[in-house]
Amino acid sequence: MRWYSCNRTGDIGIFKIITEASIGANLRRIEAATGMYAYNYLEARERILNNISASLEVEDDKIWDTLKDIKDNIKKKEEELTLLQIKIAKKEIINRFKYDPRSDGLKIIDFNFSSLKLVPAIEIKSMGIVGDEIKNYFEGKNTFIIFGNILGHKPVMLLQATADLVKKGIDCGKIAREVSEKLKGRGGGKPYFAQLGGSDPDSLDSTIDFVREWVLKYFKKGK
Repeated sequence: MRWYSCNRTGDIGIFKIITEASIGANLRRIEAATGMYAYNYLEARERILNNISASLEVEDDKIWDTLKDIKDNIKKKEEELTLLQIKIAKKEIINRFKYDPRSDGLKIIDFNFSSLKLVPAIEIKSMGIVGDEIKNYFEGKNTFIIFGNILGHKPVMLLQATADLVKKGIDCGKIAREVSEKLKGRGGGKPYFAQLGGSDPDSLDSTIDFVREWVLKYFKKGK
């Protein structure tokens, strides 16, 4: 950064503010380019604008509207992809489900989404929607859900229980807090819904199995 003084403002010539920031109460610092520095700065910005215009194949004054349309279209496609992921996951989970002969009527649905190539990146919110739809599919009774996934190289789990199981003492939040150490992380939530996560992806499958056995033993003990 170079600093100059001038005899009058007319000496400054072309002037372009680059940054503006607060440096104290009622004080602002303004950094600007002047003269040829300002010209070169504006010329560089114009080249960028022209490149964007050429890439989008639109006039300069249409760039903003075009980018907005692209952003809206991406958002729409992401929503469509999420709905498709939920549909695929629900179908796959139902097809894989088998009653455990030891369950005595309890339906424990466990699933590791990272094992399903089409929907490995499904987010925790969408996993919850899948869980709700699975509970509805089984008429919202005697159903406990254990979902797991690897997101950002870290394990996450979601637990859900139908209202009748909660009345029998099943508490997803308590389970999440107690088993989260197996994932080297933390967890918690409400009796009917909880989440947990950690830093050890290799322990995800074993933690899912552990929760399954824990719920099964608790249910049989309660009966």
